[in-house]
Amino acid sequence: MAASLFSASWYRVAPLRLRLRSHAEIHRQRFRGEVWYVLQDHQTGRFHRLSPSANLMMSLMDGRRTIAAIWDLVGQKSGDDPPTQDEVISLLSQLHSSDLLQGEMPPTSMNWASAPLPPCAEIF
Repeated sequence: MAASLFSASWYRVAPLRLRLRSHAEIHRQRFRGEVWYVLQDHQTGRFHRLSPSANLMMSLMDGRRTIAAIWDLVGQKSGDDPPTQDEVISLLSQLHSSDLLQGEMPPTSMNWASAPLPPCAEIF
């Protein structure tokens, strides 16, 4: 059974306007004939592998668009396999706990953040 696109916790992150911190950089790499996106944290020296959908989402996070608007855009471009709201919440939680997000975040919006990502973890 396919996972639901929607989440009961979506209201916590939907209005947020976030962006990557200046010490984070995304690199596009080709490895064994496949394209990979790698998020490099220059502050900690850690690397995180991103899916194409997660990369698109992060490239749209400019601090002006809401997470809800970004999710809609990514869903339109993802065709038959859009990220679920729970996947987006998980992505944001992991990035927040790794200190890679910047923006106005109410204290209660990210209080469920998980532990920091292990080095070279895959997101999405």
